[in-house]
Amino acid sequence: IQQRIDRMNLDLNVWKRGSQRAPHKPLMLLYALGCWSYGTKEFDWNSVKEKVGALIDQFGGNAKPDASNPFVRLRKDYNGKLWVIEGELVLGASDNPIVSELNARNNIARFHPDFEKIISNRNTFDKIVNQLLVEHFSETQFEDILNACGLSTNATVFVSRTQRDPEFRQSVLDAYGHKCAVCDYNIQFRTKIIGLEAAHIQWHNSKGPDIVQNGIALCSMHHKLLDYGAIGFNDNYELIAAKGLSGSSAQLDYLIYSHEGKQMGLPRNGVEEPSVEYLRWQRKEIFKG
Repeated sequence: IQQRIDRMNLDLNVWKRGSQRAPHKPLMLLYALGCWSYGTKEFDWNSVKEKVGALIDQFGGNAKPDASNPFVRLRKDYNGKLWVIEGELVLGASDNPIVSELNARNNIARFHPDFEKIISNRNTFDKIVNQLLVEHFSETQFEDILNACGLSTNATVFVSRTQRDPEFRQSVLDAYGHKCAVCDYNIQFRTKIIGLEAAHIQWHNSKGPDIVQNGIALCSMHHKLLDYGAIGFNDNYELIAAKGLSGSSAQLDYLIYSHEGKQMGLPRNGVEEPSVEYLRWQRKEIFKG
């Protein structure tokens, strides 16, 4: 039995089209797992609509913050033994949920009893959480997603770097002269640069390769801003800022607006410059313009 648990793999039927992202089901499931771990066994649609919609808006990049599809379609995953919806379920064409009907009925969902037995094992629970994070989100978002879903004290995340090029980080930092391509941050402490990261432009879990042309050296703050869609770069490598930013005007100006419209610092070797293809992926899938 333990061997079966160690090999646990939750193969979600997530919509796919090339490198496009579909974060709806993973966020729906992470939210439900977090609630379940604190004793919530039922998930009514009206609560899910608001809370999962907010999660999609925050962590889903350019995805529409609509929780209706994952709420309904999870019932077909894991051979129909993951999610159960009570009450009459009115669906439209192609099995798509009719939101007005969900609103009227406020259907209640719960985990299937067989799936509850599986996630009752702490080791398996953590493996599922880890899999959902690694396969669908950027590492810069992991901690924030765990906290938002109430999972911060319930799961230890080990990032799988299987099939990643171990030289990617060093190659990117070398190409950019060991400084942030946006703000030139390069603080060192005893010969080690603190808080400088090699950011994937097109995420690794969305078919982004481990090559220098798909990387940018960024400080941890600009890396996170990029992965959340708060900033991006146009085809001329100039920084663009998303709408809806708020906060201290001094901080916004220092971190974002003073760099807006300016070209990022590029590698000396033109061959190592970011590929426009990957910049466009980030603008399409992540950037909240």
